[in-house]
Amino acid sequence: MVSLKDAHESGASSWPILDKETFANDKTNHVATCVRVNSSKGASTPSNFLRKSSDGKGLDYKIVDFCGYLEAYFRVKTKYGLSF
Repeated sequence: MVSLKDAHESGASSWPILDKETFANDKTNHVATCVRVNSSKGASTPSNFLRKSSDGKGLDYKIVDFCGYLEAYFRVKTKYGLSF
């Protein structure tokens, strides 16, 4: 959900290594998906990911539960005190 790059840019850059490892391995920040969608999401934030999913410039897929994705993204950001 919240990519390592996104976390780094929103507050995790100052974390100690152990906190970064904890974040990277937190199961609440992971979602099972196909390689194609995971690769296209990359380090995108929700607004960029939504745009990428429907811009017609490559992979075309439907985000089934965008509100659920936003909710989970918000929970992870809040849990780790990351900025939006």
